[in-house]
This record gives sequence, structure tokens and C-alpha cells, in this order.
Amino acid sequence: MRLLSGQFITWGEFFTMGLTIFAALMTIWQARPVKFTPALKFVLGSILGFIMGGAAGLIQANVGLNLVFHNTQWVVALHAHTFLLTGVGMLLFAVIYALIPMLTVFGPLIPDLITGSIFIEAIFRVPGLGKFWVTSTINRDYPMIIGLTMLWAVLIAITYLITDILYVLADPRVRYT
Repeated sequence: MRLLSGQFITWGEFFTMGLTIFAALMTIWQARPVKFTPALKFVLGSILGFIMGGAAGLIQANVGLNLVFHNTQWVVALHAHTFLLTGVGMLLFAVIYALIPMLTVFGPLIPDLITGSIFIEAIFRVPGLGKFWVTSTINRDYPMIIGLTMLWAVLIAITYLITDILYVLADPRVRYT
């Protein structure tokens, strides 16, 4: 039973990896018309690396093939080098290409997430800034309202400053004059 349990785990990993690759390819397909940019080339190369590394995992999962190919250089090289270096390496290059647009979108989103929790706290009666904001608005406590608004403005300013600094770190061609 121990032999079969390891085989089921490997097959489960293979199945979930197949679903992930299918989801990635369907996401690319739904984004038509697709331009064959360098980022897309790296993503497709990464998917190919994961598929080839998964083939080695399939060989290890199959008991008959594992007896023949166990500890051979073919399985070790394909599974470790191709799966990790090609799959993960090319995926990191794709992330580098997509880093600037991700910073553009997710940087200013952080203050919205923090201040959006104010309304969740007020609705679900969770103690925090939401309770202070609502009670100060109802009681017309203007210094508290101004203080919370200034906190929100400082959060936005700091987030934009950090995003601009990360732009320069992500792409050295970006310069501020």
C-alpha cells in the first residue's frame, strides 16, 4: 500500500499541474488578439518546461517505468533541471517583464485595501478605525474626521512614493528629473 500511496500523490500533483497549465493557456486564449511579446514567449517557455518536468514526474509515478528508469540521469536531469530551471526560470523572466504594469496597478491599490477595511469594520462591528470614523461622523467630531482623512492621504502619499522608488529599482531606465 505504501507504494501505491506515493503513486497516488504523484498522480495528484500531475493532475493539479495539468489543471494549472490548462488555466494559464485558457487565460492566454481568452485575451485574443494575443501579441507575441517577449513576456508571452517566456510564459509559454515556462509552460513547456513545466510540461517536460511533469513528464519525468509521470515516469516516476508509473511503477513499471520507475523500475526501468529509476535513478537514471534521464529522469533526474529532466525532472530537476528542466522543471526547475526552465519552468521557474522563464517564469521569473516573465514576471520581470510584467513588473512595471503590476506596480502600476497594485501600488495604489494598497491604500484602498486598508481604507476599505474601515467600511467592513463598521458593518460587521469589528473594533478599529471604522468604528471611530462612523461614530465621529455621526457625532460631528470634526477633528477626528480630519485626522482620519489625513491618515488616508498620508497612506496614499507613502504608497505612491514607494511605488515610484520601486519603479526605479525594477527598471533602471526609469529616471526622475
